Amino acid sequence: MSIKEKWNERYRAATGKRQASRVLKENLQLLPDNGRALDLACGSGGNSVLLAQQGLKVEAWDIADVPVAALQDERTYLMRRNKKGWREYTVIPTSPLLVI
Repeated sequence: MSIKEKWNERYRAATGKRQASRVLKENLQLLPDNGRALDLACGSGGNSVLLAQQGLKVEAWDIADVPVAALQDERTYLMRRNKKGWREYTVIPTSPLLVI
């Protein structure tokens, strides 16, 4: 089994709610008000979502495509639901980043 298959299997079996890391939640005041962020090994995307809610454009990367696809689906839903308050996040970097 490849590493990608291993992580895809893990995320297919996951049932918990998407959560941002405690360290990120406790240090939101250190983030810039706008700009770009890269969430490497984004997993289920808890950090990606929180960073986007803080006004950053987030690029979420993970070896597993199952959680990234779910994150893309949620992004589309949330952008349709709240176009003013939600920031887009993508998979491929297109410009310099401020937060990694």
